[in-house]
Amino acid sequence: MPEESRNHLFPVVLTGVAIGVIVTLVLARTSELPTRIAHAMGGVPEGNYSNSKEAFLEYYEKGCRAFEVDLWFTSDNALVAFHDGHERILGLNSGFTKEQFLSAKIYKKYTSIDLIELGMLMRDYPDWTLVTDTKAELIPSLLRLCEVFKTFNVSCSERVLPQIYSVEDIAKVKTLGFERIIFTLYRARLDDTQVVEAVRKHPEVIAVTAHTSRFNEALAARLRDEGVVTYVHTVNEPSQIHSFRTKGAHGVYTDTGCP
Repeated sequence: MPEESRNHLFPVVLTGVAIGVIVTLVLARTSELPTRIAHAMGGVPEGNYSNSKEAFLEYYEKGCRAFEVDLWFTSDNALVAFHDGHERILGLNSGFTKEQFLSAKIYKKYTSIDLIELGMLMRDYPDWTLVTDTKAELIPSLLRLCEVFKTFNVSCSERVLPQIYSVEDIAKVKTLGFERIIFTLYRARLDDTQVVEAVRKHPEVIAVTAHTSRFNEALAARLRDEGVVTYVHTVNEPSQIHSFRTKGAHGVYTDTGCP
């Protein structure tokens, strides 16, 4: 081969290698993401949003290995697994304390979860991932969560996928040591292009979650080109789960369709 040809070939080869490395890294950071995430720890026959121990155990036994949990501060500043506005399923009024929360039975029969119980579940079942949905302040919630998990030798950076709600949240969460983040869109007022630009600037974002009414195939395709997967929430019917996946969604948050 002439020397001039070899000189032209060398940068092309390097470019190809670089692209290959980038593609490999992108695939590595998303390849293990599940196609099902149990919404609010999974549904129970009486309804959804239980965030209960029994729901976790049932769906873990069925094979689910990713669970979203709602996090809320009680009136005495304890962080518990609870979705605000659903006091009725506990038989409590708003402004309840940690003691009242733990004494109450969800739907009169299921066990409430605080951070200690959640830490024990993480320790005793070491192969599942926690996805946070912080109903209170984001950073104080994550700091408290990771502080408690540390006492159980559970690594937040390895076992927890925090959901963020705005572009500004990304930098804040990154300072806590999280290198994998889910950007959920239900509080964000961004169009598709703004979402794509945000994930392009922030490689820590490995997934975007959209409501069924917000999801579209074009956005999923554009995110996929950036190495980011798309989830849809909340989807329970098997036919709908299949439909969203054929349209480009990597997976869904689901009350009953896990795994």
